[in-house]
Amino acid sequence: MKRWIVKNPKEGPEIDRIPGPIVQILSNRGYQTEAEITRFLYPSLTQLNDPFLFQDMEKAIDRIQMAIRNREPILIFGDYDVDGVTGTALLTKILSQLGGKPVYYLPHRIREGYGFSRLGVDYALSCGARLIVTVDCGITGHDALRYAQHQKIDVIVCDHHTATVSPTAFAVLDPKVDPGYPYPELSGCGVAFKLAQGLYIKEKRPIEELYQYLDLVAIATIADVCPLNGENRVITHFGLELLNRTRNLGLKKLIEVANLQKEITSYHVGFIIGPRINAAGRIAEAKKGIKLLLTDDEKEAELLASELNRINQDRKDIEDQILNEAKMVIEAEGIPDRVIVLARDGWHEGVIGIVASRLTDEYYRPAFLISLTEERGKGSARGIAGFDVFGALTAAAPVLDEFGGHREAGGFSLKREKICRLKELLEDYARSFPAEIFQPRLFIDTEIELGEINSSLLDYLERFEPTGTGNPSPTFLTRAVTLVGYPRVVGSDHLRFAVIKNNHHQQAIYFGHGALIERLEVGRSQLDIVYTVVADPVAARKRPILKIKDLRIRDVGE
Repeated sequence: MKRWIVKNPKEGPEIDRIPGPIVQILSNRGYQTEAEITRFLYPSLTQLNDPFLFQDMEKAIDRIQMAIRNREPILIFGDYDVDGVTGTALLTKILSQLGGKPVYYLPHRIREGYGFSRLGVDYALSCGARLIVTVDCGITGHDALRYAQHQKIDVIVCDHHTATVSPTAFAVLDPKVDPGYPYPELSGCGVAFKLAQGLYIKEKRPIEELYQYLDLVAIATIADVCPLNGENRVITHFGLELLNRTRNLGLKKLIEVANLQKEITSYHVGFIIGPRINAAGRIAEAKKGIKLLLTDDEKEAELLASELNRINQDRKDIEDQILNEAKMVIEAEGIPDRVIVLARDGWHEGVIGIVASRLTDEYYRPAFLISLTEERGKGSARGIAGFDVFGALTAAAPVLDEFGGHREAGGFSLKREKICRLKELLEDYARSFPAEIFQPRLFIDTEIELGEINSSLLDYLERFEPTGTGNPSPTFLTRAVTLVGYPRVVGSDHLRFAVIKNNHHQQAIYFGHGALIERLEVGRSQLDIVYTVVADPVAARKRPILKIKDLRIRDVGE
């Protein structure tokens, strides 16, 4: 059973034109004034931060301009995931437009691993490049940075990860380590966009030209699970608008092969578009993704989009196989009290992170999965709210060869014979947390009555889009509603029903819970319901429907 947690209401401003529940939710989320609430509900490109708030921005731009003037090749070294690929594509396009000579390098996940590397520096040397710009990596690449310095190559780091030691780079653009930049949650592609924004300002180019690439930045921001608030909200709001009419030929073809015919939302980016670009870097070559984003040839775009679609299906098949094997072990041995630690030969290291995330969703336990070879293991971890994955890996550091990450996720490697001890250390660390954090929690924004739900409320709720991490869809609680009409199972296993309270009716749907119909009695069953409010997809006219997230059937007389 999920633990329902209703947020304590914070006093907010009175705004006549905005429904009270909307003001209450935004006040609870830290928007305390009418101006802040208005800025949230009506994003504007003028809300983008000044790129020159990065301390090294001026220095970075001067060096790039010098390279362009001198016709120097500029190597863009990007990570192999969708954030790195989109950011690399963005800078490649921008530098070409400004008269530069960009070349790019994306490492192979399996052969080279994560991060800025000496191989990238060697590739720069082979291209005659004396300037490297990293995207979505580099902040912890100390060895490669020293090597580049030794080779008289300047490196501009565009990253969004944390670091305890400042890198020895020519310039560093990283909102998590730069105290001068006001918003720390940009994606790696988002940092590359800020560099491009600075270049456009210095070059006195029309800034509107740059905004045509916001579709790439929005994909990176959503797919990399960055918080969708602050500057990211502006980027994704306008980026999704652009994505729905994108001029990027590769994205057009990818949208076609994915059969996306309705309006593209953050959901479609996170679960359909992003994974197809990511799949190449996971189980094949990330270069396929960037070629798709850069091509101007329609035939090539069609072929690459189809290939990425096929690779993504292969990735899903591999993922499902590993997931089924992992679940068989868990069900046979019993669900662990605190933490899942599993290791197997042959598990694809490019996919185990996704499987760990799915296990965490299903069992609500931190999951550490390890792909084994004869002598070594390479692992990926995902956490739950309140559990620090990086803290767990730090506690297990004595048996790990390498590790990195943050509170929510991490990666590590170790010798095969150390796995039993790793499991002991992770279990010891998990026991330091209170038992209640291992119980699923459902956070509720506010409690409302059915009479407060109307088309005006729905219109304002739609203004919360794009929703996701850092800006979840508003979740409501209503107590003691009565089941009316005739509930029915629709689709494969979805329960559709109606509820009433104080003479106010609302339609509701509970996806995947058709079996619940056996426990409901019309006119007698009283329910406490937790839900979001969305537009009813089958109604002839726009009207709200309650999308149930959880419910409790009240005992008679309760």
